[in-house]
Amino acid sequence: MTDERHEQQPGLQQAAHDVAASKRQAEKDLQRAREHAREHLTLARKLRELRESNHFAELLEAALRGNRG
Repeated sequence: MTDERHEQQPGLQQAAHDVAASKRQAEKDLQRAREHAREHLTLARKLRELRESNHFAELLEAALRGNRG
């Protein structure tokens, strides 16, 4: 029984190590995903602000209607 326990313990230790490594990798992946999302939101916000500040939407709408000036 003691020999069996010693044989199983390294497997359990390896499993615990693998779980910890997997958790660290998942945390890194989550952080990268959050940064990526934040960059896209910042870019989208800047584009929206630019569109609003130069009245691009109004100009485009007027152009599509055929209105000039």
